[in-house]
Amino acid sequence: MEKSFSYIKCLAIAEVLSLLLIASAKADEYKIFIPTDKDNISLNVISTDADGRIAMDIYYPQPTEGKAEITILVDGIDYGFEKNGGGFGGGLENSTVYFAPPTFGEKIINVSVSVNGKEYTKSTRIEYRPKAVVLPSWIENELMLQRNALRASLRFIQDVSVKINGKEVATSFEKNISSDFITKTVVIDPVFKSGENVIEITAIKFGGETFVQESRIHYAPRGRVRKGSSFRIVYGVEGSRSGPFYSYEVKGKSIKSNGVNTTEGGRMIAEFNAVKRGRTTIQINVKPHFLQPIRKDREIHLTVI
Repeated sequence: MEKSFSYIKCLAIAEVLSLLLIASAKADEYKIFIPTDKDNISLNVISTDADGRIAMDIYYPQPTEGKAEITILVDGIDYGFEKNGGGFGGGLENSTVYFAPPTFGEKIINVSVSVNGKEYTKSTRIEYRPKAVVLPSWIENELMLQRNALRASLRFIQDVSVKINGKEVATSFEKNISSDFITKTVVIDPVFKSGENVIEITAIKFGGETFVQESRIHYAPRGRVRKGSSFRIVYGVEGSRSGPFYSYEVKGKSIKSNGVNTTEGGRMIAEFNAVKRGRTTIQINVKPHFLQPIRKDREIHLTVI
């Protein structure tokens, strides 16, 4: 018994040493932050350009009653923030917050936290130069059975123009309801032809510079696809260890999976080829929880012509 316990201790020590070595090897990617001032608040800027927002951990005394109230000013202005994550321990609570000022350059960030009848303040200075991004709601070469309007999320983009198959199409902007006032959603008129469609988005950044982003979708009206074509579908979303779990079945011989299953932004994607004329059904299955049985979620009926 003693021998077994010692062995387990050795394994635990080895695992800790291994984690320390990994953290050391990736020091440029991961930094361990330990708040030192337990009588005030501590700030840890995690990222300034991961998705165009500033990400920050704020540590402050753990509330004994009620909730802590956080205020963030960037160059003296409150642009609002989104709280996503946090924890507590050792008499401290922490919150992970995300926010984005509308201008770039050096920024002075002042944070105040009201907790347990006291107000704590701290400031930090950063260089803020985030990337402008266009985030389409569709995936590359996605199969679409209907002409539904396309949407793309824009960050730090002043304006866009869109071409589908080389022809400019109408666009509009949805009402801006983002907390940071710099995210917009463009709605694109779905002027598709049967088969492959090339979508070209020309974006104008806040500074006036432009860039072009190109993608494709595969339009299959009435579920009809041509022999020799290929396409991708989103058959599920990544879940937790408990579920949900997604899978698919191909019922028919006219369409085959090419065996490439990937994930993008939590979406589970499968690729298919139309190999011969005929009808095929792709059945999507879901297991909502590991204790529940697998059931049919939906079906995609296709005809190869």
